Amino acid sequence: MMHLRIAIVAVAVALVVGGCAGTDTAPSSTAPPSTIAISSTSSTSASGEQTSPTRWGFVPFPAGPNQQSVGEAFRFVAAEGDLVAFHFDDGIPWEGLLADSDLPPAFVGEMASLKAFSAENPQLAVYVATAITNQTRNAIAGSWRAGDPPPSVAGRSFADPKVREGIRRWVRYLADEFEPNWFNLAVEINMYETTRPEDYPNLVSFYRELYEEVKAAHPDTVVFASFQMELGDPGAAGDLVDALDIVGISTYPYLTGDGFPPEDYLDSVADLGLPLAVAETGYPAAALPTLAGKQTFSPSDQAAYVEWLGRRAASPGLVFVTWFFPTDITAWIDPLPAAEQDVPRLFEFLGMRTADGTARPALEVWRRLASP
Repeated sequence: MMHLRIAIVAVAVALVVGGCAGTDTAPSSTAPPSTIAISSTSSTSASGEQTSPTRWGFVPFPAGPNQQSVGEAFRFVAAEGDLVAFHFDDGIPWEGLLADSDLPPAFVGEMASLKAFSAENPQLAVYVATAITNQTRNAIAGSWRAGDPPPSVAGRSFADPKVREGIRRWVRYLADEFEPNWFNLAVEINMYETTRPEDYPNLVSFYRELYEEVKAAHPDTVVFASFQMELGDPGAAGDLVDALDIVGISTYPYLTGDGFPPEDYLDSVADLGLPLAVAETGYPAAALPTLAGKQTFSPSDQAAYVEWLGRRAASPGLVFVTWFFPTDITAWIDPLPAAEQDVPRLFEFLGMRTADGTARPALEVWRRLASP
């Protein structure tokens, strides 16, 4: 279940924003300091058009719950790829959206900092992804940084007009504010088919509306949804080919314990005839628990997976690749109560750097792919 990965993301965001008990640092935002700027090693033309076959980038997820880690994460993203992924999967500001009133100041400030980072790093193409389901992919999105949605929409389905209007305003806000190169309107949309099959047709029909609206307002933005490979049916993309500019793939192939992915792992989705992008991924560099029990992984396994991504970039071809965790997340997990550590341990060692910032061999492979 990809909500297992999402759970640690939510914990990370909450700790950085609200401060972490037992630490001296309580940064006010996960957004980057506005002073971060890295010299361009651009593979983007002045018009913003891609000039290399595949973009390679990261989610700027910090290694630990402190402002230093936040800054380091954004500097790493700017230096080690040509794409930044802004991944929104911690609810939406329902009340402000539905009332058509001011959004929370902390939210507005964070968005402004993300936009400033993009402006200061024009070499980075921008990929925005939003989940419009909750983190367990079995209901509508919750409230931004506050858990469940407000009573006015709680428990409602995607057929509900108020739900649709709130999410429509959210999607419009992201499209207008960021004007991204790529916009994933529905992260891991196919998981909802498994958890809520009775409401899935409503989500699909709503996604189609969102797609048409965003394309009408931002015709140059590549609009799509992402599909989870391991824990959902990626074939669900076939039902949406007329409302996808590309197909986004969410893949963490080690999670199920089925071994290293074969060369034809993406072929079933590639057969749909649309360009593919790896919307999020990762692979371990040390022993980790999986859904099939603990398994042994090594830095060479992780490097081999990045090589595998490089081969997939060549055939069937990938528009972009997004690696979710730049650095190991041990610093997030160790302070948690023991009962809360099992889930995040599944993702602990996916970083291309160790917890102390030491680069792993996978990063050298990544650099070669990102700067051919």
